[in-house]
Amino acid sequence: MKSRNVFQAFLAGALLISASPLALAQNSPAPDQSPALSQEAQDEALVRQALGALARRGYSGLRPYMTQLGEVAARTPASYPRVDTKAGITTIRVMEGDPDASLPNMIKTLATRPGSTRATNIRMAFNLYGAAYFMRGAFALENRLPEAAIAELDKGLALQPDNADMIAEKGSALSLLHKWPEMLQLYDDALGRDWSFVSDDQKGRMLRGKGAALTQLGRLDESEVAYNQSLEITPDNKNALDGLTYIARLRAGGPVVTPDLTLPNQPPRVRPAPLPSGPPPVLTRGRPAA
Repeated sequence: MKSRNVFQAFLAGALLISASPLALAQNSPAPDQSPALSQEAQDEALVRQALGALARRGYSGLRPYMTQLGEVAARTPASYPRVDTKAGITTIRVMEGDPDASLPNMIKTLATRPGSTRATNIRMAFNLYGAAYFMRGAFALENRLPEAAIAELDKGLALQPDNADMIAEKGSALSLLHKWPEMLQLYDDALGRDWSFVSDDQKGRMLRGKGAALTQLGRLDESEVAYNQSLEITPDNKNALDGLTYIARLRAGGPVVTPDLTLPNQPPRVRPAPLPSGPPPVLTRGRPAA
């Protein structure tokens, strides 16, 4: 599996000498500070800028935003779930720019739940504070600071324990620390949840993480099952196929190789959500409300 690129020397120095491993950045980009904007709107503008930099330049593009992302994260409400239902409206907070493709499945799932009524509405909202914690954790992981990454991701997961992106980043951080039992427990707990609101790619990644942890623990039969389950969801995934090949080599007496589950420093598949032009749409059973 490919490794993330090692960060540049001057960035390493900045991270290591700061009071906090993630306290960086001079001359950070400034969001629109118009007095007409609320603090939350200013935070959203900054987080969207950071997501745009992440999508264009990879994790290194987050460097100028780290201090301000920390300030945004510090303003997170006490309760900020990824999926929240109030007054008959279910809000799903997302980071990606094209979430509507998964709405029909989400609505179908909600319709089959006990107590569901025809008044059930679903709206998509930008996952502002979840995105801030995710980016801070991902940036620390990119810079080979797994303990700092876990500290940030745990704060986000305390708010959104079903956030698949943060779970996968934490799994990668645990792999860097060779904490295989903790990594396996993370994915076992995650896969035991109701995953109606995650993509196939996300669920497949969690199964591959479980497979990697099981392999390192010597539980090859179980690891093989996890990798094959991931291939049922995401066919022909190279990492899953590589994992199965590695298991076959171990069984043939091949050497043990420690995996690196982190990604190279390139633009990830997270896309910046589009800037809102008005109130978020409310959908009823998959159709826009009148």
